[in-house]
Amino acid sequence: MPQISLYVDEKTLRDIELRANLNNMSVSKFVVNAVNRYVASSWPKYFDSLPGSVSDDTFYPPESIPFSFDVRRETL
Repeated sequence: MPQISLYVDEKTLRDIELRANLNNMSVSKFVVNAVNRYVASSWPKYFDSLPGSVSDDTFYPPESIPFSFDVRRETL
């Protein structure tokens, strides 16, 4: 497995060690999990099936509001 070296200040290291300890993890595993959460680029499972998934008969799209109801912007 590849390895990586990180250079962090003392306070950051203490914070990482504390959080790893609180999660019953090694520092290495904690950092790997944190990095994986940060770089994850996938959508949650079943995300693509959400649009249009409401099957309740009482659900209906809201009525469109006409543009004439907009407030005129002030010119500068």
